[in-house]
Amino acid sequence: MAKSMEIPFFDIRRVDKTKKQPILNAVKKVIESGKFILDKEVERFEREFSRFIGTKYSIGVASGTDAILLSLISLDVKGKNIITTPFTFVSTAEAIVKAGGTLIFADIQDDGFLMDLDNAASKIDRKTGGIIPVHLFGEMLDVKRLKAIVKGIPIIEDCAQSFGSFRDTNKAGSLGLTGCFSFFPTKNLGAYGDGGMITTNSSVLYKRLTSLRAHGKVGDKYTILGYNSRLDEVQAAILMIKMRYFEEDNRKKIRIAKRYIQGLKGFVKVPIYKEGYTFHQFTIRTEGRDKLKEFLKKNGIQTKIYYPIPLHLHPLFKNGYKKGAFPNSEKRAKESLSLPVFPDLTDNEIDYIVQNIRNFFKHR
Repeated sequence: MAKSMEIPFFDIRRVDKTKKQPILNAVKKVIESGKFILDKEVERFEREFSRFIGTKYSIGVASGTDAILLSLISLDVKGKNIITTPFTFVSTAEAIVKAGGTLIFADIQDDGFLMDLDNAASKIDRKTGGIIPVHLFGEMLDVKRLKAIVKGIPIIEDCAQSFGSFRDTNKAGSLGLTGCFSFFPTKNLGAYGDGGMITTNSSVLYKRLTSLRAHGKVGDKYTILGYNSRLDEVQAAILMIKMRYFEEDNRKKIRIAKRYIQGLKGFVKVPIYKEGYTFHQFTIRTEGRDKLKEFLKKNGIQTKIYYPIPLHLHPLFKNGYKKGAFPNSEKRAKESLSLPVFPDLTDNEIDYIVQNIRNFFKHR
């Protein structure tokens, strides 16, 4: 066994070390311009974001949560059923409730983390006003198949963990009525604070969303009750710089994931690498999850559990659901553990993590 190490789950200082000077230059330029809200940097970033994702429009907002919330409000989902998965971050369900929708859960796949499309289809009824598939951990759901199933029901893609993920030639956020992205610092494309983006091909929704994010402003008049949800110029400038490095960082993460897969296969359930998987998280599965997590912590390795309580069992979202309602989500909540996978992990660190996991199982 190699000498003891301390390995963080994520270290933005290491990830952004080579980007530091270009980012400082970009921030300085914004400060010197004296313009900080919805100006040229946001406009430039929105254009570049649309080009990258493959949509006509992008609308910068204050967070990934707001991206989902404003998408739902723009569709007027009040009183309508909105389907999503209980195996996701709280914000997905939170946005549905805040928009006035009725939260309807569909389970995840038997052997994966994404929505089970057949189970989702069984939840559709005349009150269904939308469906939110979650592209979790950097893996993109088959949205083309989902569109064929839902037959015109609005699809709002939750892309918070999947910037750059793709399936066939389609990027996450390009196939739904809207795509909703988060720029939380740990994301595939992370800001130095909060931020989000909505993508769409609808000119009607684009006009509605640009108004909603800025207090309902249309031209020089405030015509509807809106929100204060604007991506600021500083974050847009930072994100433009970081987009230049995305492909390189993503290649590094894929290499790390493949090294994990090779070293851990046979000891734990590992993700299956497919083209287009960006590995926002590298999440393993094992029945000994809690003991393994504690063992790794004692050996200096930070890990995270996503998600310990499926949302249908969370006090805020239970809505009459009982334990056993969504067995796949409940099983994943007990067995999933995410390992460090930030781009600048060294081979020695990866091998140290792998060896510790192997040793844990060898000595049980």
